[in-house]
Amino acid sequence: MAESAPTILAVDYFGAGANFHAQNSNTEELKEFDFVIGPEGNYKCSSEFDDGDGYSSTYRYCNGTPDIDTDLGTLLTQFGAVADSKAVTGLRVEFEAGISATVSIEGHQHDTNPHDTLRNADCSGIIPGSSGVGVPTLITVSGTVSPVRASVEFSLNHVDKAGADGSHFHGQNMGPVRVAITVEYEGQVSGTTAGNWLNLKVAKSDDNQDTPTSTVTAEQFVDFS
Repeated sequence: MAESAPTILAVDYFGAGANFHAQNSNTEELKEFDFVIGPEGNYKCSSEFDDGDGYSSTYRYCNGTPDIDTDLGTLLTQFGAVADSKAVTGLRVEFEAGISATVSIEGHQHDTNPHDTLRNADCSGIIPGSSGVGVPTLITVSGTVSPVRASVEFSLNHVDKAGADGSHFHGQNMGPVRVAITVEYEGQVSGTTAGNWLNLKVAKSDDNQDTPTSTVTAEQFVDFS
C-alpha cells in the first residue's frame, strides 16, 4: 500500500494579506463541559455547550519596502474587530536583527450567534513606519547600545456569555487594549525616555564569557474607538 501524501499548507485564518506568508496554523475545538456525580461518587450525566473553535496563524513578513504597521491594515487600525469571520483577541510582532519580522495572531468564533461587530481600538503608529526587517526603535534609550531582538504584543480582555440553553448568547471586548514591548540590546542601556510607555523596567547582564546586554520592558494602553 502506497503512503498517503500529506498536504503541506499553513492557513491564513485572519486575512493578513499578500505580504504575510503563513508558516503554521492551528485550530482547536472549544466547548464548555459540565458533569454530575451521584451521591455514591459515580458519574451520572454531563452537558457540552457553547461550541466553537479557536484559531491561530503565524506568518513571516515580506515586503521590498517594509512598513509592517501599514501592511497589517485593519488588524491594527481596528484591533479586536472580526477578521475573516474570527474575533481577534491577540496579535504579536517579533523582530530580530537582520531578518524579516514574524507575526502571530489568535482568535476564535462560536457555532451559535457568532461574533459580527465588536469594539476595537486603533493601535497603529506604535510600531514605527519602515519597520519589518531588523529591529526598529520602539522606545528611546540612551547608552552605547543596539536593539537585536524585540516583540510587540497587543492583547485585550474578551468576555463571552451563554444564554438559557447554554449556547453562545453574546460577547464583547473589554478595554483598554494592552500593548507590551520587550526589547533586547547589545550593550547596556543607561537611561530611557518614556514617551507614551508606562511601567518601564531595565535589566542588565554582565558575563565573563559574553558581551554585556540589557533588556527593556514597558507597556501602554489604547482605548476603544
